[in-house]
Amino acid sequence: MKKIGLLLISYLALLSPALSNQIIELKKDEKTLYLFGTIHFAKPDFYPLAPAIAAHLQQSDALALEVDLTDDAQMLELIALMSSKGIDTSREISDWLPAQPLAALNDLFGEDAVNRMTHFRPWMVMMELSTKLASDYGMTELGIDLAIADMASEKQLPVVGLETFSSQIEGFLKIPESEIIDSISQANDTDKNKTQFDNLVDIYQGSPTADELTNQLLSEMREQTPVLFQSFVIDRNQQMTKKIITLNKTNPTLFVAVGALHVYGDDSITNALIKAGYQRQ
Repeated sequence: MKKIGLLLISYLALLSPALSNQIIELKKDEKTLYLFGTIHFAKPDFYPLAPAIAAHLQQSDALALEVDLTDDAQMLELIALMSSKGIDTSREISDWLPAQPLAALNDLFGEDAVNRMTHFRPWMVMMELSTKLASDYGMTELGIDLAIADMASEKQLPVVGLETFSSQIEGFLKIPESEIIDSISQANDTDKNKTQFDNLVDIYQGSPTADELTNQLLSEMREQTPVLFQSFVIDRNQQMTKKIITLNKTNPTLFVAVGALHVYGDDSITNALIKAGYQRQ
């Protein structure tokens, strides 16, 4: 069930062992935040995580993830939501997806696999596509989020979610089909896909140019898919920032692990927290 949950949150951050300089420390009064930009899929050589991750968790009062991946109730709800919100038996994929992007999907997945997606709603097809592209890039392992959640559980550290799968799916349902079709149309641009994944890995690794790379990637998203950008970057970052600040009041040292594209760039959670009075150490 955890793997299904990771499929849902992969789209924005299909972003190597973790390096200590990836952890951004923020302070306000007597409160501390450790902000860590994750990936939701991984290559085998991304592991093991650096000891710095465990050390910072050991100092923390709680771990905050985008969604609590240790909560079986959340996973069961996700399965139900994917059926009720992700399947539409009244139409087939060829009813809404034009011939050219449909051909691109057939080339990428194979016709049999696309036929199995025939009643998927557009956002579900987009999720399958993001997972496939990550796998083709070599990201075949479950992501850093789950590894950190397991580490927290071993330390008996409370794990809390900044969002729910229900709220994330509602965000997907806001995306116009035209934007999803545009995204799918670029599915077989292998050179572009590789460049984007290379940049995402650099961001995850805490590159000195992480903010610049994030701005570049998100600028393209803002131009090509503005509703997706608003819903999954601006709105979510604002909501997660508010939740982080609230949690930090009762958890004086809080470890926050969210997708790397939420951590870096002009519109990041990091900048929103600084505007709220936190100071980067």
